Amino acid sequence: MPIFAVLSVLCITAYVFFRIKYFRIKLPYYRQWTSSKATIALGLFMFFFGLDQLIIWRDKVAIIVGIVFAVVGLVYAYQGYRAFKYYQVKAIEEAEEQYKNKG
Repeated sequence: MPIFAVLSVLCITAYVFFRIKYFRIKLPYYRQWTSSKATIALGLFMFFFGLDQLIIWRDKVAIIVGIVFAVVGLVYAYQGYRAFKYYQVKAIEEAEEQYKNKG
């Protein structure tokens, strides 16, 4: 079942991408919106990593680690999604305001 390993790598790659993008952005709400996308990617990475631990390894420590990672990952992804929805509206307003000021 290498699917969870592949998904973990994709999510950690997305996390790094959004973190690098975060430091290059100057607009505050757009910056927070990008940070929320990074939080979602990190949460999904932790979730898929936890599932991978649950499926591949069968000892008690790996099962406990897998459960903890999966639960914490879901919480991170949910918090990131809530922040994403909140900052999305503000980032759009901020971009429209900047566009008006330039023109």
